[in-house]
Amino acid sequence: MSHFLVGLGLIYIMAHGPAFAQAALKLPNQFHSGVRNTPKLLFLDELSFDSKYKGKDLVEDFLKRRGAEFGVAKDLSNIRLLRRKSSLLGEHFRYVQVSDGIDVQKGEIIITLNKDLRSIRTIYNNLYPFPTGPVSKRPISSEEAYDIAWEVLRVHGPLIETPDITESYLPTGKLLEKVFLVRLSIEKPYGAWQVAIALNGGRIISIEDIRITRRKTPPVDFGSYKGKILDRRSAFANYKSKHRPIPNNNDEILNTDIPTAIFNPDPRTVLNNPDLGDKSSLDIFEEAYSDHILRDISFDGSVHQLKGPWVQIIDYDPPNTAPHSEAESEWYFDRGQNQFNEAMTYYHIDSSQRYMQELGFMEDMSIQGQSIEVDADGANGDDNSYFQPNTNRLSFGHGCVDDNEDADVILHEYGHAIQDDINPSWIGGDTGAMGEGFGDYWAGSYSISTSSGSYYLPNQVFSWDGHGTDNECWNGRILNAIDARYDHNRNYSAHVSIDGGYQSDELWSTPLFQSLLELIEHGIPREQVDKIVLQSHFGLGADLKMRDLALNTLATAESLYPDGPHKTVFHKHFVRHGIIDIPAPKFALSDIQLTDDNDGHFNPGENLKLSFKLKNEGDLDAYEVMAAITSSSDSIEIINGNLNFGSIAQGEEIENLDLIEVIIKTDADCGEELAINFNLEHSSSLESQNRDHIFYVGEAVGVSYSKSPNLEIPDNDPIGIQSSILINEDSYKVSSDFKVHIELAHNYVGDISVQLTNPSGQKVILRNRSGSNSDDLRGTFPDTIVPNEPLSNFIDSDLQGEWKLEVFDRAKEDTGVLESWGVEDIVEYRCLDQ
Repeated sequence: MSHFLVGLGLIYIMAHGPAFAQAALKLPNQFHSGVRNTPKLLFLDELSFDSKYKGKDLVEDFLKRRGAEFGVAKDLSNIRLLRRKSSLLGEHFRYVQVSDGIDVQKGEIIITLNKDLRSIRTIYNNLYPFPTGPVSKRPISSEEAYDIAWEVLRVHGPLIETPDITESYLPTGKLLEKVFLVRLSIEKPYGAWQVAIALNGGRIISIEDIRITRRKTPPVDFGSYKGKILDRRSAFANYKSKHRPIPNNNDEILNTDIPTAIFNPDPRTVLNNPDLGDKSSLDIFEEAYSDHILRDISFDGSVHQLKGPWVQIIDYDPPNTAPHSEAESEWYFDRGQNQFNEAMTYYHIDSSQRYMQELGFMEDMSIQGQSIEVDADGANGDDNSYFQPNTNRLSFGHGCVDDNEDADVILHEYGHAIQDDINPSWIGGDTGAMGEGFGDYWAGSYSISTSSGSYYLPNQVFSWDGHGTDNECWNGRILNAIDARYDHNRNYSAHVSIDGGYQSDELWSTPLFQSLLELIEHGIPREQVDKIVLQSHFGLGADLKMRDLALNTLATAESLYPDGPHKTVFHKHFVRHGIIDIPAPKFALSDIQLTDDNDGHFNPGENLKLSFKLKNEGDLDAYEVMAAITSSSDSIEIINGNLNFGSIAQGEEIENLDLIEVIIKTDADCGEELAINFNLEHSSSLESQNRDHIFYVGEAVGVSYSKSPNLEIPDNDPIGIQSSILINEDSYKVSSDFKVHIELAHNYVGDISVQLTNPSGQKVILRNRSGSNSDDLRGTFPDTIVPNEPLSNFIDSDLQGEWKLEVFDRAKEDTGVLESWGVEDIVEYRCLDQ
């Protein structure tokens, strides 16, 4: 039995041919993979549709006639119009998916019309074509759902915000499951918790803190609290009694401007002093203050309060610090005083909103066109800050350096509010990393617009709250993670470590910010770049990937500035990180055959023949394709291993008809591992691709089976996936050489559990949520991966029968694929006498 095909994979060659410039700038449509397999993001040039209608009537005419392609019912009964929103380039119609009149979480389709309202610009489709799961005759009530959530969280601190509950359908596996979404913002355990509870039986599906925080927060072990839990109904009543609406006599309120002194953007940047620290003497900061105006703040005739048309300072989050009221017509305070932090917060958010309006985002195109509520001394006093999407609030912590002493932190958090207002379905896919990356970009873009920020380490973000010499707080983030690389098959959540020592957040902020810097060097105003980045968020929905938003950014740049370098520069930086693919040939090897004239086993002294097929699966033709077949082993000789295939068109597959001769030398050892190397080159590629394929001398005694199911692993699903291998040989028992091979792609293997069951039903846990946030699970148990339970538990059991591998994703957000797996138990190799 040959091991020659074990581990066989695809070989890819990337080429930059003469058609690069034109092909690279074409915007490819995007499609869902796996069980959905429906269009996801479609662009204008693919959407030819004639209609006599305009606006909403045109949209619904389109959906009735062509909606089946996306999963829309012909009578539109499974969608409802949720919101109509205008932007610089068109009108966006957001339809939410419904079943029995109840919304489906993340299920939606967004149709964007051009400004004329008579033509379609883009379609973003995230509908789930799944059936609804069964619900028992007596589903739990909302009160019972509140009780279940309260108990599982073990609430022992008061409510921070009004509790909320909604009934919804949640995509789980291949079903839509009816759930209650219970939202409880509480002091202990601190967080804004959303608990998903199945109506059928009250099962806990997920628990998550829905705040979007500047820094990663440690997980909470709810069961570790053994003390007294508060009575839920009493806690609800207490909160309601303390938060009754206060009548507001608007006739007595005026809006006025008063002067203040703040940091702009931060003291370390202004003073060009990396040694400046939180404990530095107050007098050192004197030159860091600059005079500004707090615009349109509230004045009731006696005191001023920082409440204006675009931001208002409130107190809702611990610690309890009432907002300052100032009788004087000025607002001058020093760092360390909360009044200073309030002024920093008000000024920078108010200025950012007015800047967006100057870019054109105003009136019906406004972004966060309301007075956002902000706690300037909140976040439980932690060294962290957050945006709360459910209530549209911001909160800033004062741990270490006060977060709102740094304009980067303030604008970063406001960036989350900006995204949430444009796209209220900012969840799933890569939105975690992209949300953080955009916030960092928004802060960095403003920073370099200031006189000091343009030259003091512009590629740093959180220059005062992080970074600096011997910083005791945290290291901050950077905007020039040039070597960070994207994998479209992963989902990138916020604050996750990725290869190269970077964070997932930096993978998105870097191409945006480096495009900004390069375009400024070309003489393009910062305002044009910011306008592109903001506008690119419109018309999109849930489960958004970096590639989706990157393509929409290119489409936006082309529409706003068709004669400028904007699109080309953004494209260059997205390509560098692999977020957008360069059109190129992409080759796959298949049907590799190594044959002899005898028994099918490869013995010392035999002459073998090697054949294979080569297919161009890429999106460009290939020219002068060369293959060099070699081996590094002294026990093998390859004759006629240099091949010239000439041109291979896109989609074409060719077969190597000139068989390559492979000679195994007479002194080769029985059982020796031999490798054949394929080296492929292309005339337009600067790099070659290599792949070794292993086989063994002699006949393997034992078994070796592999399977490539390519099964998607459902996120946070207790059912998981199963894959089986049937072993036919009946004369073998499991030995101490038993091995399990696995190739599993996942961007957070700490979510994954894997277990193997033998034909007699005995189970061994191979993996149980270890590996933290590392990528993928690839290798061989027990050779390169240590199993949680020893494979020796199987010794002396029968090999014959069905072996079953089960994989479970035990946590929310990150997903993966079981690409291949196999079992092997080779006792020895036997060779024929020569």
